[in-house]
Amino acid sequence: MKFVYAFQKVLDVKTNEKKQAESLLSQAVGAMTQAERELSDLMLSKYRYQEKLADDATKGRPMADMIAGQQYVDHLEERIRASKRALLAAEKAVNELREKLTDRSLDEKVWLNMKDRAFAVHRAEVERRSQYELDEMAALRSRFAR
Repeated sequence: MKFVYAFQKVLDVKTNEKKQAESLLSQAVGAMTQAERELSDLMLSKYRYQEKLADDATKGRPMADMIAGQQYVDHLEERIRASKRALLAAEKAVNELREKLTDRSLDEKVWLNMKDRAFAVHRAEVERRSQYELDEMAALRSRFAR
């Protein structure tokens, strides 16, 4: 007798929801990594440009160039602040999606456990029927053996 789980479609939906949550989390982690990389690049650019400005100041560059350089550093600082906000938003999204994945995983696990229990009941029933048939055959053989 073949095992047919009555709630297989529900289990399939729960499994698909979990896979979708995993996919969304993977995308969010990728976006967060990109935001971290962008922030790191901006901070490095700012540091290098500040070093260049300090070097230029010691070499006696014109004041207009120094002011333009400082304006560029200010621009980089604004981009760094925006990048930090984007990184915080990406981290928040990752955390929310992680929680969602945890919920989906637990939900799927509940349905898988229910399926396992239903299969155990089915297997016990099949074994009981099989044993009954074997007992019947043994009884018939002993009756006709005489």
